[in-house]
Amino acid sequence: MPNKKPTMKEVKTVIDNILIHMSSLEKGLRGLDSALSSYIEFTGDKDKWLKWIEKRTKELEREANESKSNKSGDSSGGTGAGKAGDKTSEK
Repeated sequence: MPNKKPTMKEVKTVIDNILIHMSSLEKGLRGLDSALSSYIEFTGDKDKWLKWIEKRTKELEREANESKSNKSGDSSGGTGAGKAGDKTSEK
């Protein structure tokens, strides 16, 4: 039996359910954010925390850039060795 197209009512129901779940996730994340902020303020480690966040963000950006460059034309099979003559593989 071939698949039938969903009706507009079915599509609306699915989208409504997704929106309800997204709202629930957002509330949960806001609660966790508030709890973490309160804990950092309580311990007095705000400056240390911000320095760590900045350092970690830079590391993740660097890893993302390396991953992106490895995926675009790298024939090393994911080893990061790069192509012969590729300047990014010479460190």
